Amino acid sequence: MVTAGVIAAATGMVTNVVTNNPSGPWWAALAALVLFGVLPQIYLYRGTSPQNRPPVVNAAGTGAVAVGGSSYERISTKVVGVAIAEDETAGQGVSATGAGAVAVGEAAIGTIETDVAHGSGGAS
Repeated sequence: MVTAGVIAAATGMVTNVVTNNPSGPWWAALAALVLFGVLPQIYLYRGTSPQNRPPVVNAAGTGAVAVGGSSYERISTKVVGVAIAEDETAGQGVSATGAGAVAVGEAAIGTIETDVAHGSGGAS
């Protein structure tokens, strides 16, 4: 991380010089520093396998809850007066796509409660 900080500081200094005195060698130095900072990041990102990347987490319904990792506490949802429709946005990862839906990607230790009532939602 120290190297990244040094590269960022040097890039900032060279950027300052380029804006004050634009010349070919300073532009070349700026381009080299930017590439020197970006290329390792691309290499590191491509080197990670899909299993090591964080999961896609999607909570697309009214009152829906999606947890990418583990849940250790109580999860409770209450939805009133919502028309339930089929949602086809579910894809890879953890998806809770209905009204009051709950999805947990790993361990769910706590209690999970859902209450979905169809109706106007007004007091009766």
